[in-house]
Amino acid sequence: MPTEPHPHAVRPPHPGVELYQAGWADKLLMSGDNRSQDYNELATMHRVALEKGVPQADVVLDYAGLSTYDSLYRARDIFGVKKVVIVTQEYHMYRALYLARALGLRPGAWLPTGRTTGGRPCGTSGRSWPGTRMSSGPSSSRSPPT
Repeated sequence: MPTEPHPHAVRPPHPGVELYQAGWADKLLMSGDNRSQDYNELATMHRVALEKGVPQADVVLDYAGLSTYDSLYRARDIFGVKKVVIVTQEYHMYRALYLARALGLRPGAWLPTGRTTGGRPCGTSGRSWPGTRMSSGPSSSRSPPT
């Protein structure tokens, strides 16, 4: 298992955690590659979220979301997600938004910028924040972190 977060999985501060702490997510649904004993993105992201103060009860790990499609399909069918803010690197974002819409989810997106804090919204079909990472609705009316 890696001791340091993979740069694409976690960028300090963890963007999903930052959105959670700003009130834009009720839960963090994390999925990632964990197919081998010596590389486990989920364990690293989970550890970082807990270290940054996210309660264990608000972190959901999807060990079977090994592809973007799998993660979104499982978010909908296994975890009951209807609205989602996708946090990933730009390389994956447009495919993730396309797949989320094709699966009937209401997606928003947050691209980490690599700066000390913040990111930028993208691909949200005219609304900056249509929902939360995993919830039935936004937990607050605050703006996303910048």
